[in-house]
Amino acid sequence: MRLLLIFFAALLGGCAALPERPHVANPQAAWQKRQASLAHVNAWDIRGRLALRTADEGFQASLQWVREGDRHRIDLTGPLGGGHVRLTQDKSGAELRDANDKLYRDSSVQQLLARTTGWDVPFEGLIYWVLGLPAPEA
Repeated sequence: MRLLLIFFAALLGGCAALPERPHVANPQAAWQKRQASLAHVNAWDIRGRLALRTADEGFQASLQWVREGDRHRIDLTGPLGGGHVRLTQDKSGAELRDANDKLYRDSSVQQLLARTTGWDVPFEGLIYWVLGLPAPEA
C-alpha cells in the first residue's frame, strides 16, 4: 500500500503545471530594452566544458574564457589536466600557445585559428552568442 501511495504521489508531482510566463504588453520594447542593457556587458569569466566531434575525431576540454574589455583569455584543458592551450586577444592582436609551449601570432583570433587549426570560428560572433544577442552581421 505504501508503495502505491508513493507511486501516485510521484505521478501527481509529474503532472504539476509549469509556471506561467509573465505577460509582456509590448514584446518589441522589452526586447529592445534587454538588448540595450546587454550591449554594454564587456567583462565575464565563463567556466565550462566543451566537446567537439568531427567525422574523424572527437575532442573534450575544460574551458575558461575571461573577458575584460578588449582583452580575452581562453584556456582549454584536456581531460585530467592534459593538453593545455591558451588563446589570448587584445588590441595588439591574437596569440595561441599550444600544449608544447609553441607560440603562434596573428592579427585576430579568427585568422589565427583558421591558420593553426583549419577551423573557421566566428570569434566576434561568439561574443554576441555569450550575451544572447544577435550578431550585427547575422
